[in-house]
Amino acid sequence: MSNRGQGDPPGGEHYTVGYGRPPRASQFKPGQSGNPAGRPKNQWTLKDLAGEVLAQEVKIQTADGPSSMALARAILETLARKGLKGDLPSAKFLLSMLPDGQGLGERPMSPEETEAWEEAEFNRMAAELTNEEKALIPEILAMLASFLDPANRPEDEESDEG
Repeated sequence: MSNRGQGDPPGGEHYTVGYGRPPRASQFKPGQSGNPAGRPKNQWTLKDLAGEVLAQEVKIQTADGPSSMALARAILETLARKGLKGDLPSAKFLLSMLPDGQGLGERPMSPEETEAWEEAEFNRMAAELTNEEKALIPEILAMLASFLDPANRPEDEESDEG
């Protein structure tokens, strides 16, 4: 009887079949994947499909005549009109979609407007600082920089007791 394992090639070296060592005949060949078909292409998620549907252009009748707009906008305008007529669930849903911090009737700021507002606010606050507070700024910035740099963080010291 041969001393070879079950999956040994006829003239090859000794190979023992066992846990984590399948027979050589059933192993993947070089360059061969375990899933040759792979993941099917163009698998749509519900979120993808909803986004595609809501982006479609639709024509609706407005007070100014026919108008073309994205389906999502048409839905929001319909909710707004229903809310104006007293449909509280429509009004509540529409108002719940406002971003936090945005007041009614306000439009969100563009990135340029946001940057200008932040700079103006920073300058206003900087003007209110006392000379003593201004003198502390470099020290505070150095402390923040050392805290944010992982190389400068102090390691947790283990006690020598025990």
